[in-house]
Amino acid sequence: SPSLQKVLIAYTERHVRFTQSVGQKSTARVIVYVAGQNDGYGNRLPGLVTAFLWALLDNRILLVEWRDDPVLMPHPAPFGTLFSPQGGLQMDIDLLQPPLLGAKKADLVNGRTAWEQMSEANLTLAFPGRVIKFNSDDWLVPLLAFNPHYREMLREWLPPSGQGVFLHLSKFLLPLAPPLKATFDNFRMRLLNRHVIGLHLRLQKVMPDEQGKKKLKAPEPETFF
Repeated sequence: SPSLQKVLIAYTERHVRFTQSVGQKSTARVIVYVAGQNDGYGNRLPGLVTAFLWALLDNRILLVEWRDDPVLMPHPAPFGTLFSPQGGLQMDIDLLQPPLLGAKKADLVNGRTAWEQMSEANLTLAFPGRVIKFNSDDWLVPLLAFNPHYREMLREWLPPSGQGVFLHLSKFLLPLAPPLKATFDNFRMRLLNRHVIGLHLRLQKVMPDEQGKKKLKAPEPETFF
């Protein structure tokens, strides 16, 4: 919608100003999406898009802490290898130079325990820290959508059109990075123009043993082919 486009343009300008002045004393408010280090990449996306909507509603900058356990996830893909947000925005907190002040001491908000504030409270008052961290692999946008402080705003940004919030925001936040897009486009041209049987593989989730040690490694994709 035109309203959402204005919001995204304003966000882009704000994000660029932030990254250009990150080493200076800044009053910019930040939300850092913290991915679980052994989460599947697809599982991270609902929480990431939720964090982006939070940033838009609460006038924050979105950064992403996209890290993998080097032992349990031996073939990691950094955020920038997978996605290229519109405007060329740098969102990977590990690539910010100099590092973001206050990030290490920031409060961590877990979506499964903060649901009441997300659905009822003014986010600025409920989470006043200049930098906050947010962790969730759940789709919590409905909590924000029905929050009385933001309901009308979201109706203006996202009028009913048969397309969901995830689609609108992911078009801005999650375009495929160019090398990955080239690989996907080639795959689509070769195979998806015909009837294809899809196979969705779920890797065994890494779980701790009785001593709390995580021993099961996620195998390489080639294991299945």
